[in-house]
Amino acid sequence: MRRPGPSRGERVTGGSGKAAFDAVRQQGGSLPVLVLCTVALAGAAGLLATALAFGLAWPRFTEAWHDLLAARRSEDSNPAHPESVLLPGLGALPAVLLIAGGVGAVVQTACALCVTTTEAGRMGARRLWRRTRPRIGRVAAVHVLRGALVLAAALASGALCLGVALMVNACTGLDPFSSEGPFTPNGIALMLAPAAVLVRAALALAPAAGAVDGLAPGAALRRSWSLTRRRAAWPWLLGACLIGAGCAGAVWLLVRRSAAPLHAVVRDTVLAHVTPNTYVAYAAGELAPVAAAALLCAALALPPAHTCLTAAYLRLRADAAVD
Repeated sequence: MRRPGPSRGERVTGGSGKAAFDAVRQQGGSLPVLVLCTVALAGAAGLLATALAFGLAWPRFTEAWHDLLAARRSEDSNPAHPESVLLPGLGALPAVLLIAGGVGAVVQTACALCVTTTEAGRMGARRLWRRTRPRIGRVAAVHVLRGALVLAAALASGALCLGVALMVNACTGLDPFSSEGPFTPNGIALMLAPAAVLVRAALALAPAAGAVDGLAPGAALRRSWSLTRRRAAWPWLLGACLIGAGCAGAVWLLVRRSAAPLHAVVRDTVLAHVTPNTYVAYAAGELAPVAAAALLCAALALPPAHTCLTAAYLRLRADAAVD
């Protein structure tokens, strides 16, 4: 199958990171406009999913509220426990992950297009969207397949840890899951993390391969795996991770601190205009700063990180072709 190439009036940039960022800068404001529109639509979709989750959890919220009122009337020292609302709330998790994956696919594809394609003059946001749209499905499929492989790596590590724990228990009679043993929740998380992080890093260039070269999901993953096995790949990956994690961490901490007053504002608004249930008001107030921080992180951290990953892919692909 022939891979799509650049159309008339376009050219593919070289492999240097400076050329990649210059190509993005030449697009003017089209990329920021597309990113902001995508994040805004994602925020609206996330708000709808959250509202549906609140609707599913409403009977549990009401039950916890009535239990609390009954405990107050009987002067019971044991307050109600609202943990029962977590299970219905988890129903929104697949929708949130789907929205997050869609945002990542759109931004990744748009950044790859801006890096690899320049035209005379500036490309408008509508034209950038028209050129981005046919490639989004391929990049989204890469994200899904990569996520499944990372999850499989984590589950395999978990199964290995469980087998070691059962062997220790059978051979020594010691309880490896005690608070003094290594298989505490924090210890298990540390055991699961290395395999998942390594697989995720090895497949980090797969979306760029799908967006730039039009590769199928499996072929894009194999291309990323083959490129990241080279020693020259790791400085590029480290740079992309530092840029993305640094921007996301700084924005997250800044917005979480500056948006902290939203908790009280949203809580009081819900109590005044929606329901007297303090559990509902508290949950809504807690979600507001988190949602604001997540949206700003997506808008500010994803474009530079994906641009750097695309530049890394172009450079490593060129080096591999020379070798």
